[in-house]
Amino acid sequence: MNQEINELAERMFSINIINDEIDDDICDAIIDDAKAQILKFGWDEVFLCWEKYLYTNVKSFEEAWSYAAWLLSIGVSNYPIGNPYEFLGYIYYIMGDKALDASAIMDCFSAEVLACSAGRLELVKPYNSGYIVSEDPMMISCIKNWKEKLG
Repeated sequence: MNQEINELAERMFSINIINDEIDDDICDAIIDDAKAQILKFGWDEVFLCWEKYLYTNVKSFEEAWSYAAWLLSIGVSNYPIGNPYEFLGYIYYIMGDKALDASAIMDCFSAEVLACSAGRLELVKPYNSGYIVSEDPMMISCIKNWKEKLG
C-alpha cells in the first residue's frame, strides 16, 4: 500500500467531520489533498487504501457516518466502487440501529454510490429523493450478510 495515501487516510478519517469542530480551511485542505492524490495515483489505488481503512479502523456509528461524509465531500459520485452493495452494507452494519439517525445523509450517500458504481442511474434525482436504503432488498441482504459474518 502507498504510504502517502495511507497517511492522508489516517489524517482525514481520524477527524470526525460531522461532530468535531474542524476549521473550514483545514477541511478544505484535506479534501484538496485527497482529490490531488486521486489525480496522482488514480482512484483505484486511493480507494483501495481508503477501503482497507474502513474495514480495519471504522468500528462505531460516529466513525462510519464521518467516513461517509468525507467521501461525499470528496465527490464519491464521480468514482466507481467495485462492490458497492458490500461496501455500503458494511457501513450500515457498523452504524447499526443508529443509522436511522443519519438517514438523510446516508440515503444520499448510498444513492450516489449506487448510481455511479452499480448503474442505478434512476437514483440520480435532485437530492436523491426517491432512494431509501431500508427499502432496497439488495442492501438489506448485504447488511444481513455482514451481521451473519461478523456477529
